[in-house]
Amino acid sequence: MDQLPIVLKKAKLLLLIVIALILTAVYGYAPAMAAGGSFSRPVYLEELEMYKASFDRYKILQERRQRKETLEKALVRHLIKPGETLSTIANIYRTSVQALAYWNNIANPNFICAGRFLDIVTVEGSLHHVGKGDTLERIAQEYNADPSVIASFNLLDEQRMFTGQKLVIPGGVHPMEKGSVPVTLLASRAKRRLPDGTSFIPPFVWPLGGVITSKFGMRKGLFHFGLDIGAPYGKEYRAAADGIVEFSGTKAGYGRVLIIDHGRGWRTLYAHNAQNLVSQGDYVSSGRSIAKVGASGNATGPHLHLEIIFGERRLDPLLFLP
Repeated sequence: MDQLPIVLKKAKLLLLIVIALILTAVYGYAPAMAAGGSFSRPVYLEELEMYKASFDRYKILQERRQRKETLEKALVRHLIKPGETLSTIANIYRTSVQALAYWNNIANPNFICAGRFLDIVTVEGSLHHVGKGDTLERIAQEYNADPSVIASFNLLDEQRMFTGQKLVIPGGVHPMEKGSVPVTLLASRAKRRLPDGTSFIPPFVWPLGGVITSKFGMRKGLFHFGLDIGAPYGKEYRAAADGIVEFSGTKAGYGRVLIIDHGRGWRTLYAHNAQNLVSQGDYVSSGRSIAKVGASGNATGPHLHLEIIFGERRLDPLLFLP
């Protein structure tokens, strides 16, 4: 049915062309010009051009819609079910464990959690998460791909790239997808146990690289319920896991603060921010920039104060970060 309007438009366009040729052959323009009369442009020629322009616009819209549908099919999200492994998921989509781990920033392929979504590329190619300062040329070089193909496939002629955007790289491959996936388990993992009341732990990642200036525990006679990471003022940091922004505002002592709900009773809190980059109700994916390091509230210098919370209990973040 989608092709019927195109067929009718083609038929009408062809009919107008035939009529134009016949009228030109019968009457021509020469008599009017030879007689010195004024020449007025035939109406049918204007109609012909209008129909042609309309038909061209329709073709452009059709092409854009098809490109959008192709892009949507090329990148899908898979909900991890209980009992699934990266290996079984890779077999379903006919890809590799290495590729799945790279696309989803998974450091340990043996540690995945049911209920989490995986990004999966269903065409031959790779997936790139746009970082701050990325350019199309640099991305293309990294994946040994054509920048014009990347731009066209991801509809970048209609919009600009933005930090955190997921780009499908047709035909591209990253060196990290070829080798074995490194398994990185910290000693702190051995001490970790599931808190009572849950069988699920979000796949937390470090929101920020920096020096740990204060750990979870007693500090100067008071209990410090988070992990402090020192970093330059204004440096952007990321969400520690997928979730929805529960709170974005100010709290006494914390200054500017963000709280992200990761589901099943898990939340993270980020305090002393210079600026919050997301709002209440926003969905944020793991690794997305959410705020800038600051010294708001009770802080002696710029740093991120991170808390990992289950229910009403604040837990040691070092036991849950990879």
